[in-house]
Amino acid sequence: MRFLEYKTEKIINGMFLGGIVYFVGYILIYLASSSTASSLTGHYIAVGMLYLGTFCKPIGIIVIFKFLCDVLYKILKTLDKYNNEQ
Repeated sequence: MRFLEYKTEKIINGMFLGGIVYFVGYILIYLASSSTASSLTGHYIAVGMLYLGTFCKPIGIIVIFKFLCDVLYKILKTLDKYNNEQ
């Protein structure tokens, strides 16, 4: 299995997916922090959403960075190929 992705459409889709996961993390944290639940079950749900949102944000960042590394690799590979032709 290759770590780096070569297809542009997969790189863009991966960056979009990472952004969505990061954004969902923010939404979950916002919903959990603005919860006004008075029952114990509602409190547990809010805490669970807070933990899930806190867990989603770093995963989204890792996915985005992985695909940014793929973009950088593709650019450097193209520059290397261009410099070797001259």
